[in-house]
Amino acid sequence: MIHKRASSIALMVGTVGIALGSGYFMENSAPTVSRNVKPAPIQVAAIPAPHVALDQVELTASPLPEIPADIFQELNMPQRDVIPAAISEAEIVIPETVPAQGGFACEIDMSAEATIAALVNIDIKAACLPDTRVTLHHNGLMVSEMTDDRGELFLTIPALAETAVFMADLGDGKIANVTVKVPSLEFYDRALVQWQGDAGIHLHAMEFGAAFGEEGHVWDQQTGSLEKTIRGQGGFLTQMGNPDITESLQAQVYTYPSGTSARAGDIVLEIEAEVTQANCGRDISAQSMQISEAGQPRVQDLALSMPDCDAVGDFLVLKNVLEDLKVASK
Repeated sequence: MIHKRASSIALMVGTVGIALGSGYFMENSAPTVSRNVKPAPIQVAAIPAPHVALDQVELTASPLPEIPADIFQELNMPQRDVIPAAISEAEIVIPETVPAQGGFACEIDMSAEATIAALVNIDIKAACLPDTRVTLHHNGLMVSEMTDDRGELFLTIPALAETAVFMADLGDGKIANVTVKVPSLEFYDRALVQWQGDAGIHLHAMEFGAAFGEEGHVWDQQTGSLEKTIRGQGGFLTQMGNPDITESLQAQVYTYPSGTSARAGDIVLEIEAEVTQANCGRDISAQSMQISEAGQPRVQDLALSMPDCDAVGDFLVLKNVLEDLKVASK
């Protein structure tokens, strides 16, 4: 379905191919289908995917508003063998660090701490790798970020498993990982969409009958309130990934406290793709995932043929890709 926010004019497009899979972006879109008639609703099947991989895709994580992190658990890395220093009256020779297994020549420290709303604070320190691209992996989610000029990166990620394993890939075999328990995940429902590059993807949650732009419409222009979520009064959206990185892997994650909700009713979940100069006339890929009560994720691969560039500013709305939430007050 295509819509203009300020108009009801429908636009003729190619295909919106929806492919069910176990966690890989589609490389080719579905066969072309005429859009002269309203397409049938997209059916979503539950697909267990405890470990979802995305070939040829990376994803970054952008932090939520700052969340206190008092305690970080240090990840013990192997000690590096060094060549003893040779000292003479004339000079001091600085010891050389011998590359450790995996090929890195310096230490990478990665720690994780579970915090409010089943979020996890990730802290990476790699003084030898300033301004370096990092691909963070977690339970099928992949996001791309950059270390700063000191080789440090701090970000907050919504957990997708109660035993949450995070792996940071800094390239050239430089990898660190950490595991943290997140028992509070069972009280939250999460829906996410992830993609690569300039795909123009947006995740929308319409809480309890909210219309577009109203209070209760949560998306990247109105991300909700973490404070309200803690009180069971609403959900929030996490925007992840650094869009300034070439072919950045990005994601949006919607969280609602279904286990502690102060309200009852339905939350409508939709994914839309905005037609932009960067994606018009192209095939784009994305992937959706949903988790409820810390259960197995439901994963779906999406392949879309975007309209030509005279449709820039319009939107393809994908209904029935994500399952709407039925919330009971607690």
